Amino acid sequence: MERILNENRLEDLKEGDIIYQVELQSVDGEMQLKSHELIFDKYLDKKIKIPELEVNESSVLAELHTAKAPGIPIRTDISCGYFKSEKQACWEFVNMIKKVYEKALSEYENKFDKFDPMGNDI
Repeated sequence: MERILNENRLEDLKEGDIIYQVELQSVDGEMQLKSHELIFDKYLDKKIKIPELEVNESSVLAELHTAKAPGIPIRTDISCGYFKSEKQACWEFVNMIKKVYEKALSEYENKFDKFDPMGNDI
């Protein structure tokens, strides 16, 4: 399967640096981009086991926290989907959604023929 997120090697962070992650949220049927500001604490050794996280040679494991919950560590792989600016995080999310759309449309058309936005072939 083709990779859809651009890898962003965040290997030069210092304690206290802020990084961003973006997701699409739906609140009462209204969709919006939601940015998450995370504070970098430290890098983690790849030998550390993080439940439900697959670690590979390109992983960059880190411990983060949020300003609202500084005592709750977030251990994750920041090699993909995390960025140094909110603007970059939002732009890369838009790019990812575009790639997902293009791939989904291509798969649909390979399976069912060209998509008719008027719904005549559904």
